[in-house]
Amino acid sequence: MSSGLILNDSVQQAVNLTSADKVHPVIRIISFLVFAGFVSLAGSGQLLTGGLLMIGLYGLTNPGYLMSAWEITRSMRWLFLSIFIIYAWLTPGQAVALPLMHSYETWLPTVEGITEGIMRALSLMLILIIIPGQVVIQKKTNR
Repeated sequence: MSSGLILNDSVQQAVNLTSADKVHPVIRIISFLVFAGFVSLAGSGQLLTGGLLMIGLYGLTNPGYLMSAWEITRSMRWLFLSIFIIYAWLTPGQAVALPLMHSYETWLPTVEGITEGIMRALSLMLILIIIPGQVVIQKKTNR
């Protein structure tokens, strides 16, 4: 037996064990809230790892989840941009060093604001990416 076949079987068994038919809706809501709480407190490395893991799991279980997640993320792009702009320009800290812009340092975004804006937008994106899986799971259980 090849290792690829064993891996595919174990992934399929894991998907079957976590099937939505066996999970109560209250448990799904509580787990979503716990997930959202942990993601909101995560650091940059944890957000990147969680995002890559989420995309990988969606790709293994059902690639249709990825398209739904992409559509949700794409429809929220202006919200992500506004979160980034608000954090970048309104967070106090060291101004971004741009050549020939020393006289306008008070109008430049801060390094801390840029990193915090990216982290907040990524955490919200990661929370929103989990929604297509939850909606598809709910549709399967309502049949």
